[in-house]
Amino acid sequence: MRPEWRTRVTSISPLHERQERRQRLAEHAAELAGTALANIVREYPNDLRHVMSGADDRPWPRDVHPSFYGSFDWHSCVEMHWLLVRLLRTVPERLPEERIRATLDRHLAAAPLAVEAAYLSDPERAIYQRPYGWGWALWLVHETATWD
Repeated sequence: MRPEWRTRVTSISPLHERQERRQRLAEHAAELAGTALANIVREYPNDLRHVMSGADDRPWPRDVHPSFYGSFDWHSCVEMHWLLVRLLRTVPERLPEERIRATLDRHLAAAPLAVEAAYLSDPERAIYQRPYGWGWALWLVHETATWD
C-alpha cells in the first residue's frame, strides 16, 4: 500500500511537469551515463579516507574499495552507480545499456561487495562516510531492490 505522504508529495507536481522532467532526463541520459561510466573506473585522483593502523597500512583505492574506487571519493562513486541504475530503470532506450550492465555486473558482483561490506563493518571504521556516503549507499540499495 502506498503511504499517504508519498501520494501528497508526488501529487504536488502536475503530470505535465513530471513528463517534462522525464523528457529532459531522456535528452541528457547518454551524456550523464557517459560521465558516470568514465568516473567509476577512474581510480585517480582519489581522496581515500582510510585510518591507517600501522606503517604498512597504505592501501590502494581499488584494494579497499573494489566496487567503489573511482569518482575521486567513495560516496561520489556510490552516487554514480546509483545514477547508472536509475537511468537504466527510467530511460534504457537512450543508453549504452550493454556497456552499463557489464560495468555494473563487475562492480556490484558478490566478491567486490563482500570486500566493501567487510571494510565498512570494521569497528575502526565505524564512522566512515557517515551519514552522506551511507545515504547514497542506501539509495543504491533502494534503487536496485525496487526494480521490477
